[in-house]
This record gives sequence, C-alpha cells and structure tokens, in this order.
Amino acid sequence: MECIAKFYVALETHPIHQTTHGNCIITVYAGRARHEWFDALKRDEGFNLAIIDPDLMKAIADEIKDSSRDEEIAAVSITAPSLSNRR
Repeated sequence: MECIAKFYVALETHPIHQTTHGNCIITVYAGRARHEWFDALKRDEGFNLAIIDPDLMKAIADEIKDSSRDEEIAAVSITAPSLSNRR
C-alpha cells in the first residue's frame, strides 16, 4: 500500500505536472504504469511503482504533444480560408 501512496506523491510532485498538458501526461502515465505493474505482479515480476520511469514519461509526453499539435493544425486548416478561393 505504501508503494501506491508513494507513486501518487511522485506523480503529483513531478515537474512535468507544471508543463502544458501536464495533467493529461500524468493521468496517462498513471494508467499505463499501473497496468504494467499489475501485469508484472501476475507474473511474479513486481517492481517499485513509486519510481517514475523517465523514458515512459517522455514517450507519453511526446505522444500527447504530437496529438495536440495535430489537432491544432487540423483546426487551423478547417478555419483558414482556402488560398484557391481568393481569386
């Protein structure tokens, strides 16, 4: 139980929490890490959940930032007048 409490404290105090999309990154990380932890426990390969995996955190942050950027580009593409309509 202490491991899980430390996990959530580590997430709440992680510096990425203060960045753009920080809450989303932390939420996705928590879900994936918990899932991997439970799967590892089933295989008797448990690990310390409270130790934040920087590679996983960065991968998730990159995914979310890329997705957000794609959504912003799509939104601009939809609302921007077409150059072919300006003639």
